Amino acid sequence: MPFIEDPASTFGTIADSIGIFGAIFATGAWFWAKQNNKREKLEQKRMNQKIPVILKSNESKLSLELPVHFRREELYRQEVMGRIGMIPMKIKGNRFSLSFTHTPDFLMAINTIQESDSTDPLVMPCTDEEIRQFDV
Repeated sequence: MPFIEDPASTFGTIADSIGIFGAIFATGAWFWAKQNNKREKLEQKRMNQKIPVILKSNESKLSLELPVHFRREELYRQEVMGRIGMIPMKIKGNRFSLSFTHTPDFLMAINTIQESDSTDPLVMPCTDEEIRQFDV
């Protein structure tokens, strides 16, 4: 069995090594937390950006911008449809009809805005008749 000449000095060296590795680990964890916090703040700022929604005619220069812009984190299909549904109709009691909302392009446009950093509006192509159904 090997004999340790000075057990106190051996344990002291082990304790010092553990302390040094602990300090290095704590410093790395602090840097990681700081970077993570910065990324989270940037993402929150991006998600709070205001995005306009515009109904734009393909046939003429008619357009209708929804009165309240969406925050990016609110821009979902059901939110867009709900806010459009709140616009007064010329014929009371009717429900609006927009052909663009029934296409895959509508969902792809929303997904593109959700993933981007741009504040470009969501432009929904419509016919003149679709825009004229609203009482604005």
